[in-house]
Amino acid sequence: MLPKNTITLPEKESIQTVKLIERLEDLDDVQRVFSNLEYSDALIEKLKTEA
Repeated sequence: MLPKNTITLPEKESIQTVKLIERLEDLDDVQRVFSNLEYSDALIEKLKTEA
């Protein structure tokens, strides 16, 4: 699914959202997780360094 409207959150909320999505994906009962969050390049780089 592709979102028609995307949102951009401040960095702190974006990181929290990404972590929530990762936790949801780890659950056995969850098959798919969709989001309309638009990730900035800086956020992606920051998440790579934290992992």
